[in-house]
Amino acid sequence: MGVWWVFFICNIILPLIFILCGWFLKKYYPKKINSAVGYRTKRAMKNEDTWKFANEYCGKLWIKMGLIMIPITILIQIPYYKSTEDVLSTLCIVINTIQIILLLCSLIPVENALKKTFDEDTLKKINNMVAAVDSAYDVMIKNLVAAHKGNLNEISNA
Repeated sequence: MGVWWVFFICNIILPLIFILCGWFLKKYYPKKINSAVGYRTKRAMKNEDTWKFANEYCGKLWIKMGLIMIPITILIQIPYYKSTEDVLSTLCIVINTIQIILLLCSLIPVENALKKTFDEDTLKKINNMVAAVDSAYDVMIKNLVAAHKGNLNEISNA
């Protein structure tokens, strides 16, 4: 029954990849928004807060999904221990297809959580706060440069 073990390993690899990728997304997501690595949807890439939230949320979700899929996969495959290679290959295709569908379906809860956490009003407030901080930072730099040059008359109180 060596063939059973080969198919068993093939069926367990995907949940293990879920767990590993989930852990990396949760802990080591790319700090800069990019179009190559990380949870990349339009909503997730709006700003740094949505980017961080989406990657961490998706990472946690994938870890949970992988941990749930492992015992289910084992329980589904055990009864087929003495099955033929044709039956096992069909079972492997079915299990892997379901696992990939679950991977794609993970977009739904992540996008819903993003929508719930970062509604349009929240995003506008965040963008306004960023603009205010940028403005205050510009004034502070201008004052520091003026003070450094000894031009105390140019220092604004804003």
